[in-house]
Amino acid sequence: EVSYGNYIIVDNVYINGEKGRNIELYVQNCYDNIKPGMILSFDGELELVKPFTLKSFNSRSYRSGARYTCKVSYNKITTYDGKVKFDEKVRLAVRELLDKHMSEKNAAVAYGVLFGDKNDIDPSIISTYKNVGIIHLLTVSGLHVSFLVTVFYSLLKLCKVNRYVRLVITTLFIAFYAYLCGFTPAVMRAGLMAIVYMASKTFHGGYDSLNSLGLSGFIILLIRPLNALDIGYLMSCFTVYSIILLCPVLTKIFSKAIPHKIAELMALSISAQIGLLPFLAYFGSQVHLLSFMINMIVVPIFSVLYPFLFVVSLLGTFIPFLGYLLVVANFAFDAIYAIARFFEWSGLIIPISADYFGVVVLLFVGIFMVSGYVMTEGFKRFAIFSACSLLLAFAIGIYQIPIKFKRSITVLSSGSSQCLVLDNAKGERMVVGYDYNLLRYHRAYNVGSLECFISTDGRMSGDYIDNMNKLGFSKYISYNAMVEDEKLEIINVNQEVAIGDYRLRYVEYDDSVIGLFIKMDNIRIFVANGNNLSYNIIESEIFPNLEPNIVFVGEKSVVRESDDYILVSTDRQEGANYSNKENGNFRLSYSASGFKARGID
Repeated sequence: EVSYGNYIIVDNVYINGEKGRNIELYVQNCYDNIKPGMILSFDGELELVKPFTLKSFNSRSYRSGARYTCKVSYNKITTYDGKVKFDEKVRLAVRELLDKHMSEKNAAVAYGVLFGDKNDIDPSIISTYKNVGIIHLLTVSGLHVSFLVTVFYSLLKLCKVNRYVRLVITTLFIAFYAYLCGFTPAVMRAGLMAIVYMASKTFHGGYDSLNSLGLSGFIILLIRPLNALDIGYLMSCFTVYSIILLCPVLTKIFSKAIPHKIAELMALSISAQIGLLPFLAYFGSQVHLLSFMINMIVVPIFSVLYPFLFVVSLLGTFIPFLGYLLVVANFAFDAIYAIARFFEWSGLIIPISADYFGVVVLLFVGIFMVSGYVMTEGFKRFAIFSACSLLLAFAIGIYQIPIKFKRSITVLSSGSSQCLVLDNAKGERMVVGYDYNLLRYHRAYNVGSLECFISTDGRMSGDYIDNMNKLGFSKYISYNAMVEDEKLEIINVNQEVAIGDYRLRYVEYDDSVIGLFIKMDNIRIFVANGNNLSYNIIESEIFPNLEPNIVFVGEKSVVRESDDYILVSTDRQEGANYSNKENGNFRLSYSASGFKARGID
């Protein structure tokens, strides 16, 4: 039986009768039963959303205003009819029209193009758009807003509307569109820059695009300061930054060999791609070597398609027969996808990856130095750029020095699994168990190559091995050979082995491996195997021989009888000293005086 689930945002929330903040609710065993505007009543345990996880900002929850997460089965929810908000009514009406007159795949793409919602787009389409460098078409940003504003403002001008009235009407139009898109940072940035541009023309003032970008950024951050950490906002700002500074320089260079209009279009595409490169590299993405050419073909098509789609979709909700015109949009999306697939098949795609913030800073400083905004003589400009480069190179060199923590246990968890990073007094590092947060931890804290990975349950799947190789492990330890790998070492159950200054052995009870026992410096650690253990038996029959100082368990309920050790669980346990759900990711340092915990989220 297939079990479906949906993530939804619940707003206008009351918790135990008191007004609360938004909840990101995961509804199990539900496919399409819950609609916008419904009133939901349910009992559930709320988890507080952490704004940061291992230095990574939770922009999704910040945008939605969700401060809690919760998981509940659909059959435990009581639903009531409620009032649908105006923006949701508009989006639902548009989606219904698109579904009626376009293919299922193209309707989802068109809806994403209009409102930035990519949830229903076929993953293969998203992958193709990403591989050839046109994924920006599916994210409402400056490109979309500029097309709409240009058409709308030109129509008002054509109708001889007073220039002051034009400014007011167009500003209200931009605000309305931003409202439909949920006031995302990228749309806000583009809208504010468009308003500043129109105001300068209306009042016959000078317009400086870089100052306009700075002003829009200042206003957005004044309203919501943590947008400074939102990756969508940063990508939008720095792509525009790159276009403003590089496009004129590249246009001048290209115009010497090709017609000015083509040179301008090529310069626009290349400068935008350069601005995006650091973000693609940070996410370990890839870039198509001909992405600038693909954009030169696709963007002109999109410049006509997007305003057409917007006008027909909105007017079609009031004048139904206009919906038949969406056949044209359906054909255009098929054409764009066909072009994208053609270039994707070329194989001119290279992976890019970079973890160093200093490189990103250096790139954007370099872009500024070659632009027309630096009004200095050539040799002075070179000297300034060289000084900045040396300073940043030094900073990058310092950053590359891996951090060594000593006499500590770092506890990482995503909620259902647990991973321990052990650092002994000699700085030898060992990892016990796997959780995907290990990759985040490795990047955030620049811990360098990891030395040894120990599987607690004997499983070493191919995915595990791939991730282990990315992290630079030199050795894997298990008691069960699930895959073949030259780095994998199998040890016998109940046999103590030495790895550096560590001593470890798998503990067996009743013909089952129940956990891993580790001696580290002057402390003894027990890591339970899985979540389905009879903890009482372990404590009464196994622990007296092991005498652990600290014990790690999963989600299984624990009935604790002894206080002779520190207990750490993934879930909240009544007898636990620490739990991942309560404390997040944290580090336990130890000394002769005992253990000391410090959160690292």
